[in-house]
Amino acid sequence: MANAPEMDRFAAGQAHHTPFGPAGRSWNLRRHPLPDLEQQIRRVIESSPMGMQFFSLEHGNRLILTGANAAADRILGIKHAPLIGKTIEEAFPDLASTEVPAQYRRIAEHGGSWRTQQVRAEAQQIRRAYEVHAFCTGPNQLATMFFDITRRMRAEAEIAAWKQRYELVATASGEVVYDYDPHTGAILWSGSLQEVLGYQVSDLHGGIDQWADCIHPEDQAEAIRLLQIAEANGQPYETEYRFLHKNGSYRWIHDRGSFLTGPDGKPTRMIGMMRDVTERRLMEENLRQAQKMEAIGRLAGGIAHDFNNILTAIIGFNERILEQVPQNTPLCAYAIEVGKAAQRAAALTQQLLAFGRKQILQPRRLNLNEVILDYEAMLARVLGENIEFIVDLAPTLPAIKADRGQIGQILMNLAINARDAMSNGGTLRIATRHVCLDAEFTQTHPTISPGAYVTLSVSDTGHGFDAETKARLFGPFFTTKDPGKGTGLGLASTYGIVQQNNGHLLVESEPGLGSTFVVYLPVVETDKYDPVVTALPNNEPHLPRGSETILVAEDEPAVREFVTLALRELGYTVFPANNGEEALRVSRQHKDRPIHLLFTDVVMPRMSGKELADLLRAERPNLKVIYASGYTRDVFSPDGNLPPHITLIQKPFTSASLARTIRETLDRPSSP
Repeated sequence: MANAPEMDRFAAGQAHHTPFGPAGRSWNLRRHPLPDLEQQIRRVIESSPMGMQFFSLEHGNRLILTGANAAADRILGIKHAPLIGKTIEEAFPDLASTEVPAQYRRIAEHGGSWRTQQVRAEAQQIRRAYEVHAFCTGPNQLATMFFDITRRMRAEAEIAAWKQRYELVATASGEVVYDYDPHTGAILWSGSLQEVLGYQVSDLHGGIDQWADCIHPEDQAEAIRLLQIAEANGQPYETEYRFLHKNGSYRWIHDRGSFLTGPDGKPTRMIGMMRDVTERRLMEENLRQAQKMEAIGRLAGGIAHDFNNILTAIIGFNERILEQVPQNTPLCAYAIEVGKAAQRAAALTQQLLAFGRKQILQPRRLNLNEVILDYEAMLARVLGENIEFIVDLAPTLPAIKADRGQIGQILMNLAINARDAMSNGGTLRIATRHVCLDAEFTQTHPTISPGAYVTLSVSDTGHGFDAETKARLFGPFFTTKDPGKGTGLGLASTYGIVQQNNGHLLVESEPGLGSTFVVYLPVVETDKYDPVVTALPNNEPHLPRGSETILVAEDEPAVREFVTLALRELGYTVFPANNGEEALRVSRQHKDRPIHLLFTDVVMPRMSGKELADLLRAERPNLKVIYASGYTRDVFSPDGNLPPHITLIQKPFTSASLARTIRETLDRPSSP
């Protein structure tokens, strides 16, 4: 039998030439009478669907073609008769350079057998293919049996090509592909297994049981339940769960597959694909968190607006009571406690606003080290003597742009949280660093963009917390403290402040190993810091007075009455109005006399304080304006940043802060 390239030239005689006869010679079966056995053998040879060729090894190691059957002519598409009596090399010259003649001579001389496949291919396409069996039939005698396997080889090649294309598509898709046998539980893995989950195929040899073991315990039961339902009904399988990556982390996987069924309708296998959707899930969670924060922020802003109005009236009129009742009396003591409670409530509303990212910001270019040093003594007092306080500041830091007061809130909130986690004492470390975050870091923290940041880290040696607590840590009103010992707004407001200042807050903690909070604040491209504005003391024995005319626009009656009373006591002429429209009418009624200052609430029905101020300034160009609010509802800017030319007094305010703000604004030169 010839090798693949030689198959079209292969010839070995006609069907009536066989090697059977006296002395092992080839006989012409049509001319010689044969015993019954030889007749039977002849019939077998002539009727066999397999091609047969016969060779004899003669003197000089010449391997002579002695016969072939009809099937050999048909399968090979040639006539063997002209080739009878020729050596294998003469009959088939192309075989001379192959192993076929040598293998045939070996078998004829020494016995045994040989099996091979011979394929002829052109332009990477299989033209003809045969399977050949060569065996010894007697001393120096050889027979070959062969049959056409072209169709089978073409099918196998086509299957291999489809499998290769399938593997390329699966790999290019970036998905893990699997073939699950529900009868044995075996799973064949392919596709981007290593790229997605870090495993080699050999790592996942445990079938369906290993698959289940790799699913996060919280997701395992549901994933298995849905698979059982799909298998029982022959329905498509689709779900999402967390799957264990080889590096020990969990990745969110979208798993979908379809069952193939047998004649009885029962599933025989399932083909499926697993796609990493961790980033999508994280983005969805961030979106849900942002939407929740926005909703609660709006609620907090609305509550803060109304609550701060109430507190302004409580604080203001309580001051009037303290001015009029004798000191060291029970009534005076009661009034003092009312004032303290009102201040605590005011602090609570600020936390609500910070959590909802609705605080009014006055961003400045800051040196974070200087802010920490300003708060160092206060933080030490808050922590107490049983906690070691370490400040580790970077030698130099670039500027950040943030609200100085809010940075102070972050420091206080994180310090108080650390103190409460170390009831038996410990160590608190506050550190600053200048870092550049690369793409590798941001891949594991997709909410953070690469770039330069200043970090503020606050580490404690407290009791720490587990992953479940960490997931809820920044939620509103969540606290691990005993009832009555925490509002659940400290860390929530810290998170809101960081977000409002375009920063990021990460936390690392394990039970018993303490916690580390790291705040990332983006660097400002500047070499200069804004000067620190020092607030005036709040203990002047006499409040600044005046005689100017002030228009007060305030929709809350109690606040309007308190402001009007306080300003008149300071010598000012006051025109009160309960909304913006009335304030316009009052101004126009007194168009012939000067109004030096507009004191207006920011958020009012039908017309905001800013709209009122713009209209009045068009009529009175030299009018000065003070806005009053604890919640601006994004009137001045979407991000809550207060423009530098705006004067705002935050509610709730005291008579002293009101008097100072009024006087400072009136004495300030008018803007050109």
